[in-house]
Amino acid sequence: MNKWKIFTAALFLLTLTFVLNSPIAAQSSALPAGLTEKSTLAEVLAWLDKTGFPDARIGFQSTGNNPTDPVEASMSTATYSDWAVFGKGFKLSKTDGCRIVLKNDSLDLLDFSTKSPDGEKGAFSNFRKAGDKQPGYAGNLYIALDLLSHKKMKGSYRLTEKKEKADRLGTWQTKFYGKGDKLDITKQKYRIPPTKIEITYDLLMEVVGSKPNGDERMPADYITFTFDDKDASDKFYAVFRRAVELCKED
Repeated sequence: MNKWKIFTAALFLLTLTFVLNSPIAAQSSALPAGLTEKSTLAEVLAWLDKTGFPDARIGFQSTGNNPTDPVEASMSTATYSDWAVFGKGFKLSKTDGCRIVLKNDSLDLLDFSTKSPDGEKGAFSNFRKAGDKQPGYAGNLYIALDLLSHKKMKGSYRLTEKKEKADRLGTWQTKFYGKGDKLDITKQKYRIPPTKIEITYDLLMEVVGSKPNGDERMPADYITFTFDDKDASDKFYAVFRRAVELCKED
């Protein structure tokens, strides 16, 4: 074998090794039994509502100027970030094409952190202050599937190996990113839910009844779904990814 053939064979093996070990190849995208590439969006969402959403701990990362003080925010280029994780129990509440709302009638905040200059003024401050004293808050999660990135997403990866953290936040996580686009709920076929909301984002979490004169909302840069079981996480990733692909804008 001459040097060129040796070089070509080595290059092929190196490329194959890279592909097989790359994050994209490692992400399971095979649809579970009962769904095919020909399944409709309604069928995909029905699967997610029955098998995926209720069992997921859902997390959100939001980054931007501090919204609690518009005057200071307009005068500063500093950014903050909020991170929130809610417990299981989300169910599909409303759909309007590729715009969906998940609802959790008994909202449970599992984890929260903020880099806001004032930690008490981060997202959901009133809800967080209530703690266990006022249970029964509900939450609405707005997801614009057509505004999520169909290229930037992450399949199942281990969130933690620590048992205490895994028991609370789950072990196997998937991640989906928004594009940062906005959508106008008033231009939809009907409002979901029927409350006065003028503008929301590709990803938005709303805590209902968290303050006397309105609700608290947090837009997100990306959303995570975390499960106890890797197989459940793999299947969810494949199906939710398919929903995003079906809603992909040309």
